[in-house]
This record gives sequence, C-alpha cells and structure tokens, in this order.
Amino acid sequence: MMIRKIPGMVVPVLLTLILCAPYSSLAQAPSPHTQSQEAGTEKAQWKKKMQGLYQSLTELLTDVCSDQRYNDPKNSSRIEREIKSLSTFTHEVDKNSKDTTSADPTLQLFSGFLASEASEAYRSFRDGQSGYARDILRSIPGNCLACHSRNALGPDFSSLPLEPNAPLSPTERASFFAATRQFDRAIETYLKVLKGQEKEKADSYELEKAVHDALSIAVRFKGDPSLAKNIIQNTIDNPAAPQFLKEDAGHWKKSIDEWATEGTHKATSAEGLYGEAQRLLSHAKANQMYAMDHAADIDYLRASSVLYDLIQMEPNGKHSGEALMLLGMCYEVLSPRRMENLHNIYYEACIQHSPHSEIARTCYRRYEQSMYFGFTGSSGTHLPKKIKEKMLELWTQAQPAK
Repeated sequence: MMIRKIPGMVVPVLLTLILCAPYSSLAQAPSPHTQSQEAGTEKAQWKKKMQGLYQSLTELLTDVCSDQRYNDPKNSSRIEREIKSLSTFTHEVDKNSKDTTSADPTLQLFSGFLASEASEAYRSFRDGQSGYARDILRSIPGNCLACHSRNALGPDFSSLPLEPNAPLSPTERASFFAATRQFDRAIETYLKVLKGQEKEKADSYELEKAVHDALSIAVRFKGDPSLAKNIIQNTIDNPAAPQFLKEDAGHWKKSIDEWATEGTHKATSAEGLYGEAQRLLSHAKANQMYAMDHAADIDYLRASSVLYDLIQMEPNGKHSGEALMLLGMCYEVLSPRRMENLHNIYYEACIQHSPHSEIARTCYRRYEQSMYFGFTGSSGTHLPKKIKEKMLELWTQAQPAK
C-alpha cells in the first residue's frame, strides 16, 4: 500500500495565520494618521472574518479528530461546508501574504501549501473521497503544534474558553488544546495521559504522541526544563509506556539536566544564535547512534527554536539559507514516525531563499529523497505529475547559475 505523505504539509501555520498574522502584519504598517485609520478598519474586518472562520475551524478540528463524527453521514453536508470555508479563506490568506512583509520567510510558502492542499481536500470530499480528504486534513493538530511551539513568540490562549464541539479522547482533546494555542490546558491533559489518570487509558502510540507533543511545548514555547523533566519522569514511571520510549526518555532526562545547568543566558545577536544552534546540533549528532535516533530530541527541539529566532532576527541574513536547511534536518528527526512533512517545507524554502547555491543543492537532495520515500509502497514508487513538476522546478533553482 502506497502512503501519501504530502498531506502532512496541509495546515502547518493555519492558526498562526488566523490568530497572529493580522496583528503582525498590521504592526508593520506605516505611522501616518490616514494609514493608521486604514489599518484599524482592516483589522476590524479581519477580526470579523476570523470569528466566522474560527467557528468553522473548531468544528472541523473536532470532526477530523473523531472517527465517529467524521464518518457519520448526518455530518457530511456540514463538514463539506467547513472544508469549503477553509479552502476559500486560505486562498485569501495566500493572496494577502504575497503583499505582506514577514519576519519569517517561510510564511508565504506555508500559505501557498495551505491553499493548495485545502482546495484538494475540498475537491476530494465533494467527489466522494472522504477518506482521502481526511488524510489531508487530519494532520491539522500535529502540524499546528509543530508551528505554534516553534519558539516562545506568539500568544498563549489558555485563558480563552475554546472547546471542542464534541467528546474526544484525552489525547485528541490535548491535541485540540495544543492546536488552538491553549498550551497550559494541553500540558495539563498530556500529563494526565502520561500519569494514567484518565479513565480512557492511552495505548503505546498515544503515549508516544503525548510525550513528544508535550515536550515540544515545554522546550520550545515555554523554555522550561523543570516542566520538561516532569513530563519525562511521568513517562518513565508509567508502567504502560513501551520500553523504547522509556529508554529515549532516559536520554532526554540527561539532556534536560545539562540544559538546567546552563543558566538563563540567551544569545542576542545573529552570530550568537547561529553559534548556539551549531553547538546544540553538534551535541545532538554526537548523542545519536543512527540518523533517526530520538535520543537527542531535546537538543533538536532547542536547536530548532534557536534557528527560528535567527530567521526572525535576520530573515535575509548570511545564515538564513543554512538555517532553513538545518530546520529541515531537525524536523526529519523530530517527527516520531516521519508522517509530517514540515522538513520538506523548509527544504523548499531553503532552495527558494538561496537559489543556485551548494546549500540549495543539499536541500534539493534531501527533498527529492523524502519525496521518493513518501510515494513508495508495496506496488513501487508512484510520483504524481504535479510532484514531478515541482521537483523539476526546484532542481532547476538549485543548479549552478549559467
């Protein structure tokens, strides 16, 4: 059976665009009075649009997380409307992003992926391929979390009463809270799962997801080694946790102890951030026995956060192209089962940021390898036409200039 892995890119910045982009773009508006009034009007219009979309998104997140709700024929018409609403909005965001200067050069790329994949999800659902559409949509919580917890920037909405619209399992509920940036509520729920305090006990897959997602919040968004250590210790103490996860947790605990002894000093210059990222990545690689070894996940989480800080500080700096490449490498390791494809987004961003360079060619090689892996199954390798076209476009951009 062939596994289609591109859908992992679907909504990596959905809630960032919904909840944060309007304010970040407005913050960059010029200061004259007339432009300030226009910005205020734009903000009000955007807020109204966001409220309507957020309601649809809340429903859609709940439906995608629940087998019963998604497969109930009674919900079919409503789900189709929600996906259509998502598709329409994402195309507006993609169009607007082309005219908006962002401190993160990957946001425009993300919005393009988002618009394309949301359209494909809508077409598939409308044409009766609801399972395929769900494959595209179901990675919303994990990819929202991956983007939203990338560093300490951005708001935490834990004080807002954002609730799923139907009962979910404990891990599904935690994913919902994480995807909607209610990080304190997410951590609280993840800890109950890891402690075995929920009535509905988590299986090994859910425990693995819970600890990885919780650590992503604790390390990258909160920067809290004590919280991270608490998450890890509860994983080690859980008798239902598989042995491989406990062994990984033992390595993570050592990394946390080393982190805690470093103090609170943080680099404040681009060169300082670049040096810190290199230090963490070197340490991570030294602690890995093989490429996808998760023993060094704490260092990779910390390094990815530092790399985001570097890109936001100097989006067109001399290290930006390499930073995008290194982020892709981080995400190749940090995806527990390689089912998300955020690494490919960063490899593509790297090629577009630094075309015709050695770094671009390295990013293309990794991108190509990932594509062949994602579209290979028991029946062989089957690259869709649009993927072949995209690969040719990126290959051309990566080659030395003539």
